[in-house]
Amino acid sequence: MNIKYKFNESGRIKEIEVDVSDKVALALGDLVREEEKLNKRDQRHLDKNRMDERFDYKINKSPEDLLIYQETVEKLNEALSKLTETEQRRIIAYFYNRLTYDRIAKKENHKYSSVYESVQGALKKMKKYFNSF
Repeated sequence: MNIKYKFNESGRIKEIEVDVSDKVALALGDLVREEEKLNKRDQRHLDKNRMDERFDYKINKSPEDLLIYQETVEKLNEALSKLTETEQRRIIAYFYNRLTYDRIAKKENHKYSSVYESVQGALKKMKKYFNSF
């Protein structure tokens, strides 16, 4: 059975065909489906836990500090909601999960430049949102 394999080589997506046994093709298909399932689960988990649960904030703060923190988190969530799903995913991957642009690009099968431009564009949108206050 022939399978197609895509990979990122120096910012370009390459595709090759490889002849493998049916057993290997089925095992590879199972692995791909499992990875997709895990990625979807991770995304659902991140969507459920908005930014307020993504920060490690010490409880030993004054009531004023906690109020400022809460307001900031609410504004950050609102700013994130103004972004496209792709921009949200990439902002979270870059800032919260600490993935590099290159790692995000490889994970999403996109070019480094498109991920970089997407994150930078999202940051501009968020900055514009915050400057409106």
